[in-house]
This record gives sequence, structure tokens and C-alpha cells, in this order.
Amino acid sequence: MNSFLTSWTPILLCTLGLSAQAVAQQAPAPPPVLPAELQAAAQAQLQAAWTQLLPAAQRAQARLQVQFTAPRGAAHTPCPEGWTVPAVELHSLTRASIPVRCGSQRGSVVAQLQASAPVWTLRSDVPAGQALQAEDLELRPQTLAHRNELLDTPAPVGQQLKTAGRAGQALQARQLLSPVAMRKGDKIEIRAQGDGVQVSVMGLATGSGKLGDTVTVRNARTGRPVKGRLIATGVLLAAPQAPGGGVKVKAMESGD
Repeated sequence: MNSFLTSWTPILLCTLGLSAQAVAQQAPAPPPVLPAELQAAAQAQLQAAWTQLLPAAQRAQARLQVQFTAPRGAAHTPCPEGWTVPAVELHSLTRASIPVRCGSQRGSVVAQLQASAPVWTLRSDVPAGQALQAEDLELRPQTLAHRNELLDTPAPVGQQLKTAGRAGQALQARQLLSPVAMRKGDKIEIRAQGDGVQVSVMGLATGSGKLGDTVTVRNARTGRPVKGRLIATGVLLAAPQAPGGGVKVKAMESGD
């Protein structure tokens, strides 16, 4: 049967007015290949953006799988001077479009994402309006589609549910109410930590803020503004200096 089909294939093609060469030419072209150096740079920017979304306690078990598709313009052409890949901001955790530049030439590449991370989940039923305690919460791994499914706080202890929560429910920011943790004129403890060392100084609140808010207070001694997150009533954790901006990668030189 196979030999019969093989022998008749040229006759059928001739009948249709096609040649084997024409059929081959009509086949879809393979997708353009993303250069390895550019892929590594885009991957690094995605990983940095993903890490920034996660509180430290959730980073160790978080995973981000990336598959690059649809490179366009400068993203799939040689760039001897090196591509520039800007910092990425993730909203969707299933797809991201990354702009790329080679000199004055612009391009882009699409990243298909699969993200998973431990998320704060209720251990038991909690009534609406009750402040969450540490024993009410646990971290459970979950596949994520959007950054809104992640809480941007280390743990929502002290926050209240807008509506009653059920055991096993993953918590999102829109479901929570934060109590007021600072009012204008309050004395604030400013904490800073790094390399295993923690120090604290006194500060003054220049406005109001809720638990988990990022706010600015003034150092009581120097008068300088200090930005950080309210981690408890009257306690501000100073934000570290975070590097930003894009990265530039050089194309590998040919060994020829």
C-alpha cells in the first residue's frame, strides 16, 4: 500500500500542476531564532521582575518557566554592538512582550510564561472583620496567571477579611482590609537591615498609612525623608537601594 502511494504521488502532483519543489517552497518557513545572548538577557530581566514581585519568604520555592517566541526586528538580526534589553514590569504571568534595541533599530520578543509560587492561604474558616493571626495562615504552592494573585507583604497578619474566608482559600489583596498603622505626627520606629544586621532610629510621620503601605517619614535626628513599608503599628522597614534600568549584552564573536 505504501509503495502504491509513493508511486502515485508524482502523478497526483503533476495533475494538480505542482512539482515537488513548488510544494517544498510553499511549506511554512521555520520561525526566526532568538540569539542565545539576547535570550539570556531577556531571561535575566524577566527573572529580576519576577523576584521583585515576591516577598523574601516566597522566593525559594517560586518558579518561572519561560519560552520565547515571535522575535521581530532587532530581536533576530545580528547586532555586533550588542542589544539593549530594558527592565521588565510583569502584570500578566502567562505572557510578556519584551522590547529590544540594537543601536537605532528596535524589535521585540514574546515570552510565554508559566509561574508558580507559595501563596498565603487560610488554614481554617475566618469570619469577616477578624484580624488575621499567624495560626490562621500557611503558604501553599499555586500556579499563577496574574500578579494580583500575589500579596506584596511578607504575611497578612493583622489585616482583616472583607468577607468571610474558607479554609484553603488563597488570599488576594482585594479581599483584605489593612488597619491604620501610622497617623501624621506619630513617632515612628525606622528599622533598616542588611547583611544580618538590624538597626533602628526614631522618625516622625508626615502623613497617615495603613499596615503594608509604602510611605515616607522623616528621620527625627537628621530631618531626611526615609521611604519604607509599614510592617506594624508605628514601625517602618526602610526600603533598600534597588538597582534598576536595563542591561546591555554583547554578541559573541565568531570563531571563524
